[in-house]
Amino acid sequence: MKLYIGNLHYDITQAQLLTLFSQAGDVSTVYLAHDRYTSKSSGFAFVTMVTDEEGQKAISLFHGHLLRDRPMTVAEMAPPTEEGWRGAAGTVIYRKPPQPAGKDTADDSHKN
Repeated sequence: MKLYIGNLHYDITQAQLLTLFSQAGDVSTVYLAHDRYTSKSSGFAFVTMVTDEEGQKAISLFHGHLLRDRPMTVAEMAPPTEEGWRGAAGTVIYRKPPQPAGKDTADDSHKN
């Protein structure tokens, strides 16, 4: 289960998040978002728990939990929808439909 972790203090590290969420169960991945220009933390992260039960336990344990005097937001990530993904400023990012295999787009009728 993939979790969104918000309202984090800017000094929190990935190792600290891993240690904290390991209390709820096995952690698959921890991704702490950083600003691409300054490399400072953006204040949110994504944690993937191995099972849904461990994810629910993490939500119940840590949603509203004070970490460096800031109440964390912990919520389950919603899966992406089929019609497209929302990008920054509400823009919709559409995926190009897959092309059938074996179809050439060039006209080969002029070849001998």
